Amino acid sequence: MELNAIEAILLIIAALFAVAVNTITGGGTLVTLPVLLAIGVPLRQAVSINMVALAIGGIGSVWGGLESLKKNSKTSLLVLIPTALGAAVGAILLVITPLQYLEFIIPVLVFVSTLSLLAPQSRRRLSYRWILSFAAIFLVAIYGGFFGAGMGVMLVSVLTIFNYGEMHAVNSLKNLQQVFINAISAIILMQNGLVLLEPTLFLVIGGLIGGYATGKYLERISAKALRFLMISIGFTLSAVLTVRLLVF
Repeated sequence: MELNAIEAILLIIAALFAVAVNTITGGGTLVTLPVLLAIGVPLRQAVSINMVALAIGGIGSVWGGLESLKKNSKTSLLVLIPTALGAAVGAILLVITPLQYLEFIIPVLVFVSTLSLLAPQSRRRLSYRWILSFAAIFLVAIYGGFFGAGMGVMLVSVLTIFNYGEMHAVNSLKNLQQVFINAISAIILMQNGLVLLEPTLFLVIGGLIGGYATGKYLERISAKALRFLMISIGFTLSAVLTVRLLVF
């Protein structure tokens, strides 16, 4: 697929904003996916390209928030186990099943996940939290590997409910999980020939810039301000998803 200069610039700008939004909460897919569809990429390939680009672009956000991630390095490695397994299951489902069944449940999932962020963060660590949290992460990762719009809000919700640290630590861990989910899905999708090189390349360029810049900025703001940003974007995202479902 050959792109002209305007299409290439649109993809770079879309990826810059998409990964920036993903770094804060999630929902970047709703920025990049319409652009891919607008330039003529078929839906299944567009979803696949999006996974690959956001995986590589998301490395910038992980790098930008590295200081917070280092505080939870052991936890991060353990959490990646159910994340990776769920992502693989989700990507396989993407290859073999239709996408349209998700349209009705995505807005509800994002809204409920955002709503949970309004509750005060518990400082107690449940003795059985590993089992419950790993199960919840596995389910979110399946969804993330299959489609992914709003998965960042869902991951933050799970990590907050099960007390994986203060908001900066939770957000950095969520960014790492998103990269893993997108990367594992990307590998499976590439093997099935669903990824087009040229649009992916331009999305990656924009994603790396947006992710690193936003990750660095978020390290400097307070945990309360970060939570407010997450909740605001989460409710906005659920509203946009609902309107798209009703209107289109």
